[in-house]
Amino acid sequence: MSPSDKPVAQLQRRLARLRLYPSINTRIIGPFLIVVLIVASIGMFLVTRLVAGSLQERLTNQLVDSANAASSSLVDIESQQLATLRLLTLTEGVPNAIATSNKADLERWLQPIAVNGRVDSVIVFDQAGNSLLHIRRAADSDPSHSGQYQSIDAPFLNNWSGVQKVLQAQADALGDKFVDIIGQAADSPVTLERLIVMRVPTPELLNTIQTTPALRRYLSVPLGTTAVAVREDQWADLAAALQSQGILVDVLIDAES
Repeated sequence: MSPSDKPVAQLQRRLARLRLYPSINTRIIGPFLIVVLIVASIGMFLVTRLVAGSLQERLTNQLVDSANAASSSLVDIESQQLATLRLLTLTEGVPNAIATSNKADLERWLQPIAVNGRVDSVIVFDQAGNSLLHIRRAADSDPSHSGQYQSIDAPFLNNWSGVQKVLQAQADALGDKFVDIIGQAADSPVTLERLIVMRVPTPELLNTIQTTPALRRYLSVPLGTTAVAVREDQWADLAAALQSQGILVDVLIDAES
């Protein structure tokens, strides 16, 4: 081996010793560094899990609180509306005004109560299901009448299931109060439909039919003091019910039409 090759050989032997036997610093620091990395990894895992669990718990609690707040708000609104309903129905003179269809007295007595109760709409109907009065608060989008109440044409109630249940004195496990969800009326005020009409000789007979539960269920909108519309699919049942009550019926409808 030439003298120039000796340093190269010595360097190779040192490198070999380093690979086999790390330095003192490496052998002291290395284990501690590995332990620190393991401890840090475990700590990061635990912290991440705790934070994630805390966020999930907070989200769950917020959802529960929101649901409770919404339920409480609905209960408060319903309690307020029931209190207003009691004032409307127990006001002196209201039952007699409904029985006599006195719209002027009903509007004079009930509109102040509706204003004080800040209800959106009040609809009064008689035992036959005929709408007598409809008081409604003007929409907030109308600046000229915002917050004001006005009397408008009463809606047709025969297709409101809750109203029909009340008229028929029905009750369920929760009581005798019912709720209908009614959408906004269509923009077009004009409708065309086929109509079946029941005519009677006297207003007294019509009133008797309208106040008889077994008969009024088949009736639709009144058309005057001696006429009322009949639901097209139930005119035959109405005819049978009238005959069972001892009222003679002359049917002028083609059964095949």
